Amino acid sequence: MGDFLLVFFIFLLILLNVACYKLYKKGKIALFLVGIIILLVAPVLGFISGSLFYTTGGGQGAGFGGAFLGLLTVINGLIIILISVVRWIIISITSKQK
Repeated sequence: MGDFLLVFFIFLLILLNVACYKLYKKGKIALFLVGIIILLVAPVLGFISGSLFYTTGGGQGAGFGGAFLGLLTVINGLIIILISVVRWIIISITSKQK
């Protein structure tokens, strides 16, 4: 059961990334905001996954699993924010050169 939950939360994280990327590509949301949204969702995913892992009999490892998934989501959001900042810097430098 724990393996199913882990695969489910990783699938949920991938689905969140794809949905945010599609919204960004359509021009409905800025990439920086996508990173902030993912950062805000990270603690929720961490606590929910830790709780579900604990109820399936995970014991102390359930807390570590939940923390790992939450940390993975935070790192994902930070990478997206970093990409948006680097992209903004590149666009502003190239626009000044023209």
